[in-house]
Amino acid sequence: MPSLTGGSENKPGSNINIHYPEILARVKAGQIVLDLGCCFGQDLRLLAADGASPSETQMYASDISEHLWELGFDLFQDRDRMHARFIQADILDPTSGLKQLNGKVDIVLANQFLHLFDWERQMIAMRNIVQLSKPGSLIVGHQRGQETPLVIKRSWGNMYIHNEDSWRRIWQEVNEETDTVWEVEAVMTDLSEWGMVQEDIEWMPEGKKGINFAIRRTS
Repeated sequence: MPSLTGGSENKPGSNINIHYPEILARVKAGQIVLDLGCCFGQDLRLLAADGASPSETQMYASDISEHLWELGFDLFQDRDRMHARFIQADILDPTSGLKQLNGKVDIVLANQFLHLFDWERQMIAMRNIVQLSKPGSLIVGHQRGQETPLVIKRSWGNMYIHNEDSWRRIWQEVNEETDTVWEVEAVMTDLSEWGMVQEDIEWMPEGKKGINFAIRRTS
């Protein structure tokens, strides 16, 4: 399986989301944030650069491999300052090291990785994310989208690429299966609004879009 960033480690991060000011304020106030599919950890570093404390009791990062997280220290030269805690884990495994955070996470950053799975595995990942959450938790991110939902075959398995309607529908299934309530905001966007240029997207099929989303647990 590829890195959970989906090859977008040099693409936009959480600051493109309209909820970034809320995220920053909540983390500054001491709430717990978890960056899933963290890659180099650039999103947590953005929060730290904007004034949040990079504490191992407040900032958590997770990916299926620790390799890129370690490379992040080489890239940013901040091992002495960046104290966020890394948890190597597979989000599809409910018994992974992430279970220590069950019911504790206030904010989940989920940029560019849920679309790497098919519908069934997205449901597994989402159920496990719900286990991490509590009422008031916020899941924010962005990912590939399509004007019409599309299944793409890859070496690690199928990817289900959503449009706005199918993204809302899968979260309705999550609501029903987990007996929780989530309010879903989702906006389709042109990839140029993420700063992508033609060479970034020319390999993608027709109808390619992005989805910016925020999902808020109300109960």
